[in-house]
Amino acid sequence: SICVPGFDPSLNMMTGITPINPMIPGLGLVPPPPPTEVAVVKEIIHCKSCTLFPQNPNLPPPSTRERPPGCKTVFVGGLPENATEEIIQEVFEQCGDITAIRKSKKNFCHIRFAEEFMVDKAIYLSGYRMRLGSSTDKKDSGRLHVDFAQARDDFYEWECKQRMRAREERHRRKLEEDRLRPPSPPAIMHYSEHEAALLAEKLKAQTIQPWRSPVFGLCKEKID
Repeated sequence: SICVPGFDPSLNMMTGITPINPMIPGLGLVPPPPPTEVAVVKEIIHCKSCTLFPQNPNLPPPSTRERPPGCKTVFVGGLPENATEEIIQEVFEQCGDITAIRKSKKNFCHIRFAEEFMVDKAIYLSGYRMRLGSSTDKKDSGRLHVDFAQARDDFYEWECKQRMRAREERHRRKLEEDRLRPPSPPAIMHYSEHEAALLAEKLKAQTIQPWRSPVFGLCKEKID
């Protein structure tokens, strides 16, 4: 048997050495815990006709549906019962240019913006509590829920942009292929039998000068 100094067979480990816990983060066996996310603290938003109060930062953010392609329209629910279209315009025009507001008789509406990035700013307001003026009436308060909305106009415009980009890409590729293509050989002219006969008659009518052989004259030396 092999004797190793400082080895205790009963413990099956080296004596005098502190055992290492393989589950300690940072040793490569177990990944370190993910960093804790810092809660985003939203500010109170003061408008002319109302005030928006952010939700508790410790609560999870409001959920949203999957964003449709080319989305420019949002659904806004949880509006105060007494909220008018003018008040809705006042609040959401801070997110960008509004092209249309479709308000329902109930406490929700749809807002369409001029550009897609403005939708993200509107989604930021989801979870805020809207209070009209300084009223404590239930009809003057509501918690907003802003979400992506699926609108036919948005999808139609998105499809048009996709088709236009596809046409531009095909045109660009064609220009590149034409630039890299080797030059074509000169075109070969094809004559009909009638045209060939006319050309032959024309060539026969032309006077062709044959090559002439040089004439060498004999030079006799004059003998005195």
